[in-house]
Amino acid sequence: MTARFFNGAGGSSASVVGVGVLALVVAFLGSPLRSEGVTERIGIVDLERVVDSFKKTESLKEGLRQQIEPMLEAVKTRERELKKEEEELQFLNPASPDFKTKSQALRVEKFRLRMQAEDLEADWNARVVKAYRVILEDIEKEIASLARDKGLAAVLRVGGVDLTGAEADEKDVVFKLKLKNILYHDPSLDLTDEVLARLNT
Repeated sequence: MTARFFNGAGGSSASVVGVGVLALVVAFLGSPLRSEGVTERIGIVDLERVVDSFKKTESLKEGLRQQIEPMLEAVKTRERELKKEEEELQFLNPASPDFKTKSQALRVEKFRLRMQAEDLEADWNARVVKAYRVILEDIEKEIASLARDKGLAAVLRVGGVDLTGAEADEKDVVFKLKLKNILYHDPSLDLTDEVLARLNT
């Protein structure tokens, strides 16, 4: 069974959990109305870096690991036991009633264990999604609070595209370029460090 969480499958934190393209746009009812000659202020947040550097992210990851690892180990232990039983069958006469009985029982047990592993993976995925919802809810609330304090009309998601990685291939580069929401922004608009400072205090 493959259990992945945040960075567990060669991907970034904000891209593993089925969150998809998180185009975070926070609008505020109390923001200034647009008028001729007036430009509403916006902010920029690197959501991927916020998720990765949020202390609560690591805390939830550790909690999930502690919950799932004993169950994973139990499955692995049972797999080793079944493998040993399968090896022992080789010493029996395939035509004997004992062989047939044990062979059938082994097939049933292997099927049951496979179903258990699939249920465990489904449970793991559900817990990951729930954890992400908690994390993103906290982040969005803090971004909204900071934006209101600064009188911003909106906060947009921005993220860097690393084209220098040794493992990056053409498809990976194209995919990352398509996900890039903002091609340029003034560094003074970046609220990432302020958001993290608030979240991690």
